[in-house]
Amino acid sequence: MSYSREEYPHTLTYMITEGGGTNPETGNPIPADISWSEPLPCLYEGNGRGATRAMPDMSVVTYSFDVYLPVLPSPVKHGTKIRLYDQFGEKRYELSCKGYESYQEHSRLWL
Repeated sequence: MSYSREEYPHTLTYMITEGGGTNPETGNPIPADISWSEPLPCLYEGNGRGATRAMPDMSVVTYSFDVYLPVLPSPVKHGTKIRLYDQFGEKRYELSCKGYESYQEHSRLWL
């Protein structure tokens, strides 16, 4: 599906961690493989007022950014590292996901 630059002028990437854990024989850590997703179109807005949000698990979080993007095929887990890029492709922020919700026509992240 195609999205307009006016609707989603920014992009984001999220960290993908595969593998890792502990070696059962030695107890030593096994490093995980870390990569970043392909860029996804989004619109991010700063939370300049320090607003809070009640999350589905009944926790309350103070977030820095609201991020709107097309519906994602799978949810973004709490704590996932997210990189936000401006309309020129320059990396502006790297934050952790504090919340995720998917609606009928878009997804929303709180960072």
